[in-house]
Amino acid sequence: MEAPTRNFLLFGLLLTATSLLPGQVHAQNAGPDFSIAANPMCLDVVGPLTSTITLTSVGGFSGTVNLVVGAIPTLGGDARLSPSSVFLSPDSSATSTLSLFAAFQLYHLTLTGTSGALSHSTTVTVTAGNFAVSASPASIIMQTGTTANSTISVVAFGGFCPSSSGMTLSTIVSPPKLRTTINPSSIPLSTLDEGATSILTINPSPPGTYTVVIQANIGPIIRLAMPMVNVLPRDSGLTVDGVGACAAQFCSYESQVLTTSRTNDVIMLTAETSGTSSSLSITDSSGLVFTKRVSHILDFFEYYAMAASPLNADNITVDGADYFQVFAVHGAGETIFDPNPSIPAAVDCSTNSCGDCTVNQGVCSASIKTSGLDLVVATTAINDAGPCVANDFSPFVPGFANISVNGKFEVDYSITGVPRTTVTFNCGGTDVSAILMDAIEA
Repeated sequence: MEAPTRNFLLFGLLLTATSLLPGQVHAQNAGPDFSIAANPMCLDVVGPLTSTITLTSVGGFSGTVNLVVGAIPTLGGDARLSPSSVFLSPDSSATSTLSLFAAFQLYHLTLTGTSGALSHSTTVTVTAGNFAVSASPASIIMQTGTTANSTISVVAFGGFCPSSSGMTLSTIVSPPKLRTTINPSSIPLSTLDEGATSILTINPSPPGTYTVVIQANIGPIIRLAMPMVNVLPRDSGLTVDGVGACAAQFCSYESQVLTTSRTNDVIMLTAETSGTSSSLSITDSSGLVFTKRVSHILDFFEYYAMAASPLNADNITVDGADYFQVFAVHGAGETIFDPNPSIPAAVDCSTNSCGDCTVNQGVCSASIKTSGLDLVVATTAINDAGPCVANDFSPFVPGFANISVNGKFEVDYSITGVPRTTVTFNCGGTDVSAILMDAIEA
């Protein structure tokens, strides 16, 4: 049986093929010619911007082929061919390299080879793919011991070559104690035009404020999303139920008025004195009896009392203190104070290396180790200077809330969400001379 004969038009040449066996083609040329082809036929900004242009002699063609680049749009960058002409011997091939620089637009680039009256072209597609990434919600508030999710959305525009690598997603967490996973961590390019999503999961983590950097990569292109995560302490039931204020328009530093709203509050009184007495004289208009907790440690005193009923404008007067602050804590346990032997703790910060604002902006630190869930109190002598600030001079000390500051004396507190933890108070940016830390246990 005679094999069928078929005609094909390829690169302007009429080829006659006789199908002898499957996969075998016998071609007959209408005359000497050449072919031109590009590999790859698509270039984008996420990969090498080069393509190999192959010219092949057909039907015994021999001669020089000159290569030129077609019109390039304004944002198409610069295209160069090296070499710009090649010599073909009969039945041989030669190559030239197309290089693109600074391409920022999707377009089709025509490359033409000419030898005498013969001319053939091939097309290279140039893409300028880009993409955007976002997180929703961009701010997460959660309690320690729980999990939370944020949806990471990615959409591409401008087009990518089919051969481009897919997108990879990764996370960078600061501080690094936050535990995260992201799934999926890779996304095929074929899904990006319609938009794709991944889920960022915040796993149970210690309390704190964290920044999560979502890094999305396609080749050298990097885009970021930065959701904020605030992990709150587990609710211990401990709260500040009232803070004493000056009894008159002009504060004498001798009396304060305290109003509370809850029953069975612990009334804390912390004071600083330059005297040598071993005790302070405290008078309370509601008849509260104060018990000494700390006696003249680095000029600090601390007293406490129990208020079975809410207080209404309770007047508390202290004799023998330079400065004092009274406040109420609700939710204390039967023992009131954390029994850990590291509590209370006092630190002498009087050296110049510890935050003397007239010499340097150092930091004085004090820390305790807790046993349970605590309300931690830090009392700081700041010597007629500004309040304690963070290492980067942002307001307040990270992890602590301010109760009061009067230019000489500052009181801050923090509620822990994890038992058996170390709590550190770092006071910087002021003229701190001493820090006293204590803890009330739920």
